[in-house]
Amino acid sequence: MIKFSINRKPVEHNEDGCPWYDTKEGIAKSITSLVGLNHLIAARRTAGYQRDERMNEFFIFGRFSLDTCGNCSKAMGYVPKDEIPEIPDVMTREKFWAYIKEHSVRGEDTMISFGMGSEIPDENIVCPYCGSSWEASNCHDTVPIRSIEVYPLDGFVGKTLGEVKAIYTAKTDATYFMQSDILVRNDRNIDLSLKYPNTEKDWERKIVVNERGWLSKREGVTDEYVIQAGDEGYFNVWKYFHSDCHLKSVAENPEFLGKNGHFKNLAGAAYSDVLIEKELKDAGIEIVKGERTRSEVPFTLTGKLGTFNFVRAWTYWMVECMVSLEAAKEMYDDEVGAKFVRVAGHCGCPPPEEFVQSYHIDTMPGLKLFVETARKHGLA
Repeated sequence: MIKFSINRKPVEHNEDGCPWYDTKEGIAKSITSLVGLNHLIAARRTAGYQRDERMNEFFIFGRFSLDTCGNCSKAMGYVPKDEIPEIPDVMTREKFWAYIKEHSVRGEDTMISFGMGSEIPDENIVCPYCGSSWEASNCHDTVPIRSIEVYPLDGFVGKTLGEVKAIYTAKTDATYFMQSDILVRNDRNIDLSLKYPNTEKDWERKIVVNERGWLSKREGVTDEYVIQAGDEGYFNVWKYFHSDCHLKSVAENPEFLGKNGHFKNLAGAAYSDVLIEKELKDAGIEIVKGERTRSEVPFTLTGKLGTFNFVRAWTYWMVECMVSLEAAKEMYDDEVGAKFVRVAGHCGCPPPEEFVQSYHIDTMPGLKLFVETARKHGLA
């Protein structure tokens, strides 16, 4: 559940008699560490959600909003801190918007969207890719990956569910938590008897008591429940990657690099540079850094091999070159070259009839063949 304020008129900022988590000074002291920041967020959420307090509104790090209801939200798209690095770490609502209007290149037209959560990891969590811990200074640079996992609990037989939760809570690779409405399952809990045996409704005649064997708090499962042989647990798993680490992990996933050596479609892909860098390195091509393009494939990296230039398109590499007929025929005589190293980008894959000025290359074996042939003939 997310709380919203329905009062369209902003309430005047007033810190008189306010607790530490609702004052500029208290917030400034808290956000010097990730422990303090998480403590602040938890305190404001408890105040808003459990005690129905209405608080002052603050903006922190030029990246997060602390609203009046106890929510902490992360700026999406346009992020003030990225455009205005010197923006103060803690600002009231009035000071924040006045500052944005004065310092942002967008001025009065500046609009900021905030997501429905902070995406800030707990202080004990590390990035599962590089193993580094998080700090208040980089806690915004997160890519949260959320999944539902069902784990066998045979290793915990005889322990209580509360003990199992504590063990998973202590893990550092992700945040693990269980929902009260779906906790543990076991085949022995399956009950295929009709839940509504006397119903006259057709749809109710198909409902059984417990088709899959899941038990929840409603069935009396509490933290005192003792794990039985064959039990499985239902967990929400939240992993937090650094943005660069997430892109690298994506690029290293064999299932994501394309099938059978074919290049992945990078149209609109934010991770294009990561995959482009890997492809160029694997092929032995020099990497050239430039400005980010506004083309269908957003990238800053291109390739260079002697006088040849390589530019990544949707599913292939485009090569500007001057290849002799001898070298072009040699590539075409190779089965890979004939199919995937296309003269002038021709989809019909015709043989070369004279020197070639451009190619479209569809696969990594084709790209490597091109590089090897170019070097063999002294073209690179």
